[in-house]
Amino acid sequence: MRVVLGSEIKRVDSYTISKIGIPSLVLMERAAYSFVEILSKQLKETDRLMVLCGVGNNGADGLAAARMLAQKGFTVNVAVMGEQERATEEWKGQRGILENLDNCLIKMFGRGEKCSVQWEEFDWVVDALFGVGLSRELQGNYRRVVEEINNSNVSVAAIDIPSGVNGDTGEIMGAGLMAKLTVTFGAYKTGLLLYPGRGLAGEIYVTDIGLAQGGFEQVIPMEMYTKEEIRLPERVPYANKGTYGRVYIIGGQKNMAGAVCFSALGAYGCGAGLVKIQTVEENRTIVQKLVPQAILSTNPQEIEENIKWADVIVIGPGLGMEKKWNEIIGSLVDSGKPVILDADALNLMAEHQKSTGSLTVGGGKEGKLPSNIVVTPHLGEMSRLIQCPISVIQKSLIQTCREFQEKYGGICVLKDAVTLVQDQEKLYLNTTGNDGMSVGGSGDVLTGMIASFIFGVKSGNETKQQKNIGVGVKLAVYLHGLAGDIASMEKGKRSMNAMDIIEAIPKAIMNIENQ
Repeated sequence: MRVVLGSEIKRVDSYTISKIGIPSLVLMERAAYSFVEILSKQLKETDRLMVLCGVGNNGADGLAAARMLAQKGFTVNVAVMGEQERATEEWKGQRGILENLDNCLIKMFGRGEKCSVQWEEFDWVVDALFGVGLSRELQGNYRRVVEEINNSNVSVAAIDIPSGVNGDTGEIMGAGLMAKLTVTFGAYKTGLLLYPGRGLAGEIYVTDIGLAQGGFEQVIPMEMYTKEEIRLPERVPYANKGTYGRVYIIGGQKNMAGAVCFSALGAYGCGAGLVKIQTVEENRTIVQKLVPQAILSTNPQEIEENIKWADVIVIGPGLGMEKKWNEIIGSLVDSGKPVILDADALNLMAEHQKSTGSLTVGGGKEGKLPSNIVVTPHLGEMSRLIQCPISVIQKSLIQTCREFQEKYGGICVLKDAVTLVQDQEKLYLNTTGNDGMSVGGSGDVLTGMIASFIFGVKSGNETKQQKNIGVGVKLAVYLHGLAGDIASMEKGKRSMNAMDIIEAIPKAIMNIENQ
């Protein structure tokens, strides 16, 4: 499913209008029609509607929607905030049509004039105040109106994006309308998928209004997955335990055995054939009890041989911060094999950055990580890697993830409430998962799942490596969140833990396979 930055959709509009020749009023009519078709299915015949408009093109969409709702027989009033002298030509055209039909009561509220609407008198407010182009915080009358509506019992249906939500970052610009549903056009806007904006959007509908494909080729390539788009790796009938990959997990210092166990169980849950855990001798009993099917190695002298044995390597879960690991991380980066750098491996890289001025370890081409290296930082780890405050990263998640991958190479998995994956082709925004997954071990489970899905299938003496490792990474992130969603329904968000996510992995996979 296509995703665009809110600020870039205007480029797609412009391309469609200027290059293809579809008039803007035609696109506006299509947008309003699709919005009304979705909203009308939610309405009762007796519902009273107030359409709240600005004087930009989002407001023009609202005027067109008001006309169409009235023509369907609904009781519709219109309130306009802003100076008519500053209105767009499309807005003026839509107002003229609406006035000619004379089937809606329009009230204008200019600059400094209080918008005196009793919101409780209406069943629905159609939000067409500000669209994705909002760049300043809401103040004065605008903020007051938004807060009044939020404090009333009226349901809100937003056109394109709830007013007050930044279309790029999801940031709330001073105040934001809380919608029951949002109808957006052409593609998901990033501001609807990232928090806190996602929490205000309600149920999101995406409609096709005829925006040109060539326009989308002019903007940053981004995507999200729906369940219908997920394709699991094939299974072959004539198989053995080597067919689906050998995963080697390095980590688990003393008293940190759980991290490698969670990663191993995540890998096995997604179909890995063999998992070998490299840890300290003190962890033997715990590992063999929690993951008896795993191969255990506690001899550091075996690491080099184990690297040769592996198809995919994980390093970092519970690893510790001993400097001896830097050389091993470097050799893994240069090994030519897929490697997931997680947890303390990332923290060691951050320390390496401080002491040498270079983030990358190992050779690497032009100081960059090879394309088969996956880094999986949460915001704290990313903050240390790029030496930037978490508060800044939170407001620029997409930019941070993209710039990190562009500068350092590899594949970046930036873990947050909405996890992002930037590979060499596209940025992926994940839409599964919930706040119940904010528990220790959840990230370790994801690391193991990634290791399983980026391998592929071994056939005879030939290893069919995943052609695009990024696809396997994105699949793992999606299923990790889906397993968390299933666990939350069974255990509740407050009580679920990492083991609940592991136990839900088979259900998540069956959910996809049986659709």
